[in-house]
Amino acid sequence: MALELDNVNDICKTSSTSAWLQGNKSAITIEYWLYLNAVDVRLSANAYDNGSAWVTTIDNEPPNINRFRTYFVGTTGAWHYFENVTFVAGQWYHVAVTWDGSFRRGYVNGASGGAAYADTGTMTGQGVNAYVAIGNYAGFKYNGKIAEFRMWNYARTQAQIQAGMARRVLPQSGLEVYYRCDEGALNKGPGGSTLVDLSGNGNHSDDSGSMTDSDFVDGPPIQWNQGD
Repeated sequence: MALELDNVNDICKTSSTSAWLQGNKSAITIEYWLYLNAVDVRLSANAYDNGSAWVTTIDNEPPNINRFRTYFVGTTGAWHYFENVTFVAGQWYHVAVTWDGSFRRGYVNGASGGAAYADTGTMTGQGVNAYVAIGNYAGFKYNGKIAEFRMWNYARTQAQIQAGMARRVLPQSGLEVYYRCDEGALNKGPGGSTLVDLSGNGNHSDDSGSMTDSDFVDGPPIQWNQGD
């Protein structure tokens, strides 16, 4: 399954966050499946931290039409587009961005999104005010579906991304946030949350109040046997 968000007011956001999400970071991987319902003036398929400590998005702002774009606060690289893929509506994609403290790398469907991008420094944490939000960035809304959202506290290799992208994973060392987006109904998780953090770190996510159970829809081609 997947969670479908409109381009009006749908958003899922954590009500509380773990110490890792709140703190500075020296490495990270963010990955998820996305499906664009339409190509808008500035299409945003986002996951972001409070104060934009990190952002991943599909952007439709010239000259980088429908490119995978990422941003990390505190590192030297700032905004970066990965040039190898142009996204279209009506198709599932797996996207991932990794950062090892020296280079940022992007992957689409397990393939390189372009050359490694030099990026050093420390990703600035947002402290107790930190949160993870999916479906909205700076007023730009996401019109599409999202599934299998994961955050890791290290830079996953391309081989690891390829091995894990089409199957579920188990809670394990390094996995900090994990939303399968397959709950099937709203407000059924701990504390009435909509997206349950299956990493074991308690970063459950609430919806905006505008969503319904019908927003859980068919998802990407994931193998339902669990993997490591």
